[in-house]
Amino acid sequence: MTTMFVQLRRVVYLLVLLQCCACVAYAQSGSTVNDHYFKQKVEDFKLMYSALKNSISNAEESSMAMDKEFVACDVYSSHALNAVYQLKSLTEGAEAEMSPINTSTRPEEMKEQRKKFETALQEAKDDLSNVTLAVNKTREAAEEVNKALNEVERLAETVISYAEEILDSPPKLSRSSYQIFLGVEELVRAGKREGEYAQSFATEIKPKVQPALDAAKKVEEQAESLKVEVELAVRTFNEYLEKHGLNPEEETTDSQQNTSENEVPEKEGADEIITGNENGEGNVQTPEENEGSQNNTPKPSDSSSSGTSPSQEEETTNSPSSSDSTYLDNTRPSDSSSSPALVHSPLLLLLVSMCVLGCTAVF
Repeated sequence: MTTMFVQLRRVVYLLVLLQCCACVAYAQSGSTVNDHYFKQKVEDFKLMYSALKNSISNAEESSMAMDKEFVACDVYSSHALNAVYQLKSLTEGAEAEMSPINTSTRPEEMKEQRKKFETALQEAKDDLSNVTLAVNKTREAAEEVNKALNEVERLAETVISYAEEILDSPPKLSRSSYQIFLGVEELVRAGKREGEYAQSFATEIKPKVQPALDAAKKVEEQAESLKVEVELAVRTFNEYLEKHGLNPEEETTDSQQNTSENEVPEKEGADEIITGNENGEGNVQTPEENEGSQNNTPKPSDSSSSGTSPSQEEETTNSPSSSDSTYLDNTRPSDSSSSPALVHSPLLLLLVSMCVLGCTAVF
């Protein structure tokens, strides 16, 4: 019996030893898996934390842009209201002048009224265009804010969840994982605070988005009604101009007429200059012919020779060149100023004729 109990005790010792070995083996393998999971969780947390900070920055910029465009929308809307009011005032003044009582409107007054109306009309169109642009930008900024806030809320929830899981894990960590935890503990706590701030920021900004969209829609509807009033004012003012015989196209017609009237005297002046030059040439040639007929009486010595005098040959050779030069001068384009060639050609012909006559007298 004693021997059997001793053997049983040895078996029990062996079983206990095997159980301890199994527990140690399983404990080591479980610890390895837990360390890998913890390290991966820390890396994911860092990525999410960085993305959250960028998302918060984008949301803040979008929110500021939305506020800026909303203010611009309000300002341009006020400017458009003032411009349309001024336009309507000018139109009402024109309607008063269109009444049968008032029939003494001068053309200068009408032109001045038209200038004022055109200035006010252009200002109103510019302001309404700015309103439309501001409304579109406000809507785009509001949509960007909504998109950024949704991203902030999603990332904030993920960061807070990761941070809580990491902060609750030290009792389950191995010694090496616990050292990692001590190195990232402050970062994890800061990330959790950032996630909580992001949630409060989204809660604060999100209610401002819908009022901005509603205000933009209201301003757009107001701008559409102002455009209708502008069209009505333009129609009324055109009736005022037609009643007094001052059409919008009249200014252009007047300028074209003035231009054509200025061109006609210039052409007439050029024609007079050309005609005067031609008459001058004729007057110069007439005394030459008379003087030549007096001095070139036939002499016995001349007639007995070759029959043609040198002066006649020179006149024959010079006359085509003078006529050619006159033709060239006359064919040049004329303008309002006298051409130097046309002014000096009679003098040149006179000098040539005198030289020819002098040579004839010598011979």
